[in-house]
Formats: sequence, structure tokens, C-alpha cells
Amino acid sequence: MMADRAQLLVTTALSVGPERAVSIAADTIGTDALTAVMPLLQPAVLDRDTRRAVHEQAWDLDDLMQRCVDATGTEAPELEQLRRVTARSILTVVLIGFLAYTLISAIAGSGSRT
Repeated sequence: MMADRAQLLVTTALSVGPERAVSIAADTIGTDALTAVMPLLQPAVLDRDTRRAVHEQAWDLDDLMQRCVDATGTEAPELEQLRRVTARSILTVVLIGFLAYTLISAIAGSGSRT
């Protein structure tokens, strides 16, 4: 849910600007909830189109984070450790599994021959 809120905050900032987006979010969900969203204001949470749109703006996620810090009166939190699951990462896991299976089969097969 926090990731969805972070995505919504960034999307709103793309539409109305970061200052208004943060103001609207603080009024709507409250400063405590906005503080909870802040660790997720990072590219890994955003979809590709949103990341691209942010890249084309005069502001970035650090600017949005700073506006959240100012609105909530808190310090900038450490970002959550997130990783995106990509086709490449899935392919890597499958390839490692296949190689491990092949290697174990070869070792097991060579030890049973007498």
C-alpha cells in the first residue's frame, strides 16, 4: 500500500507539481502517513513510464523528498532496500538452476560408473 501511495504522490507531482502534490497528500492522508511513504520515494517503486516522466521534469525524487521533509517536519529517512524483478534476473536464476542441475547430474553420474 505504501508503494502505491508513493506512486500516486509522484504521479500527482507530475500533474500539478511537487509542492502542490505534497500539500494535497499531507492534507489528505496526514503527515504521519506521508512520513511512512517517504522511504519508498525511489525509482524502484515507480513504473517505467513514471520514471521516464520524472526524468524529463525540472525536479527529481530528491526534490520531492525534500518537500515531504519540509511538510512533515521530519528528517529524510533512509530509503527502503528494494529490487525490481526483471526478465534478466529471472533468466539468470533459471540459468544458474540449469547449470547446477547439469553439474550435479554429471558428478552423480560419474561416481556410479564402476
